[in-house]
Amino acid sequence: MKVLPAAIIVAAFAIKIAEAKSNIHLRMKSSNIVMETLSADAGEWEQCKWIDKQIECVDGLQCVVSNDWYGQCIKSEVDTWGQCGGNGWTLPCKAGTVCQKKDDSYSQCVPSPGADKKVGEWGQCSWQGFSAQCDDGLKCVYSDINWFGFCVKKQAGIWAQCGGYGWTTDCVAGSKAK
Repeated sequence: MKVLPAAIIVAAFAIKIAEAKSNIHLRMKSSNIVMETLSADAGEWEQCKWIDKQIECVDGLQCVVSNDWYGQCIKSEVDTWGQCGGNGWTLPCKAGTVCQKKDDSYSQCVPSPGADKKVGEWGQCSWQGFSAQCDDGLKCVYSDINWFGFCVKKQAGIWAQCGGYGWTTDCVAGSKAK
């Protein structure tokens, strides 16, 4: 059985090479001692919490713990229209926005009431009980779900899209929708 010791040596070298070239979370148990190899801080959406360990997230992120076995690195402050909460967790929204709850599973950062910031093309201008003004030359149209609207051009140029399911935009003078 000289093959078995050779296979163990080859496997050990392969693990050592892989460990040097990549970010591997490797656990090897030798009697009661557990050895771990962890790389630097966890990046966005990476796991930062395990049953027996927690690591730091990179700057600008925080570890949102779902349960004793799992946590994930998520932005410390949420941008406008980003998810800021759901199922027992919340994150702060950036200045000028507030976290508005849609249901137990989802909350979203929306512009603060009275905010005079206008929304650009394809930006969200309507959200369940909230509305924002579109930039000049744009209008708010509603998707097939009653709580969501987005800004589109009031007038589409020649060969540009002037409508779709549930919405229309006017065509420039001398052209018509087909």
